Amino acid sequence: MPPISETAFEEFLRRLHRDAMQHSASISILIAVWEAAHRRADANGEAEAAAMVLDEARKLAKALASLEADGQKMLPTSPCPIG
Repeated sequence: MPPISETAFEEFLRRLHRDAMQHSASISILIAVWEAAHRRADANGEAEAAAMVLDEARKLAKALASLEADGQKMLPTSPCPIG
């Protein structure tokens, strides 16, 4: 298998930061929003924040699955050249 091109690897890292890390950051913020709504006993706010957390978690899972699939395509099946 040919080596991974620098361009392909850079794009892989960009996607990691642009997609997965942004969804992860959104989840952290939305959890804080949910906690604040919980402290205020704001059931509607809690429900809205929980729904947004769930939506971002699904987006994160999708982004990670896509990265994992593309990463598998970049690497030979065995032996792993890393490590």
